Amino acid sequence: PETVLEGSVVSTAGELADVTTSVGTVRGLHRGVAPDDVIQVRISADSITVLDPAVDPPADSTSARNHLSGTVVDIERGETVFTIYLDVNGTTFCALVTEDSVNRLELTEGRDVVLTWKATATRLADEF
Repeated sequence: PETVLEGSVVSTAGELADVTTSVGTVRGLHRGVAPDDVIQVRISADSITVLDPAVDPPADSTSARNHLSGTVVDIERGETVFTIYLDVNGTTFCALVTEDSVNRLELTEGRDVVLTWKATATRLADEF
């Protein structure tokens, strides 16, 4: 699964663009967008890393440019991979994590977490 947001391009730098969305500014890869374009932001569930807020690394110590706080709202159990649904300012994100990570992070409904993912794992589409 993927999370799809709509937003407006704020700026571009090479292959990357910053986009204002309902959850804040998100950075991702683009092909030919320009400032003020309205686009979709697509984030694959397998690209999101879920972190305990207590050990959230500083932004300059990781290559993940996208960083949001959220709350676990639902967990779908698979055999070894779980789909975690996270609320970020009224938008639901999906993240795929292993059973070991669910246990280690003590992920349960209502648990506050931090979501991070790389700009290179974020796709920006101006055709939707």
